[in-house]
Order: sequence, then structure tokens, then C-alpha cells
Amino acid sequence: MKAKVIVKVEGNFNKKDLEWLEEEISNLLHHGAVENCSGYSTEIEIEES
Repeated sequence: MKAKVIVKVEGNFNKKDLEWLEEEISNLLHHGAVENCSGYSTEIEIEES
């Protein structure tokens, strides 16, 4: 099954928080997805307002 998962987090973050969040999301996807599916790709986008 092919799926697209979107996670939206809104709030007031400083630069360090955003860097940490991006790293944690990347690690979660990598460690979970590599073992359980093939041919996946990830895209992490941070919009600053």
C-alpha cells in the first residue's frame, strides 16, 4: 500500500528547537521505515513565519 503521511506542528520555536525537531523526525522515519518498507522517501519542510 502506498501512503503519504503529513505531520503538522505549529508553535513558537527557536532555531535550536527547530533543528532538534527536524533531526528527531528524520531519525524516527529512518529507524522505523527502513525495517518495515522499501522504496520510501522523506521530505521535511519547515516554514518560518
